[in-house]
Amino acid sequence: MAESRKLKRRHTDTLFCVYDRNDDQFIGCLVDMTAEGAKLRTMAPMETNVIFQFRMDLPAEISGSTEISFDAESIWCKECVDSHEYHVGFQMQNVPEAEIERIEQLIDGHLFKEADAIVHITLGKKTT
Repeated sequence: MAESRKLKRRHTDTLFCVYDRNDDQFIGCLVDMTAEGAKLRTMAPMETNVIFQFRMDLPAEISGSTEISFDAESIWCKECVDSHEYHVGFQMQNVPEAEIERIEQLIDGHLFKEADAIVHITLGKKTT
């Protein structure tokens, strides 16, 4: 299968929580991001071909805001082999230019890296 991604993925080890903008429900954590798409790790599978309205909290202010808001369509959803979590791929939809600039500033910063390393974040699991 040919790779259709135009921009190189930028991975993060930092915990970026993503919420539904409509009801503030926690959706999952960011695994990687570009200005065109994102991959989240979620506790439950997500329906594909649905446009979601997300809000992501930032650890510090970027261009006057401590969050990024974006709409994204779910493209694929796969269960993680190492846990009972899911990876969900999203394509950005109708993101305002100010938010794109904020995303680009975020992923160009020191919290993101260009690497193919696997990021392991376990959501809400307590092991005893």
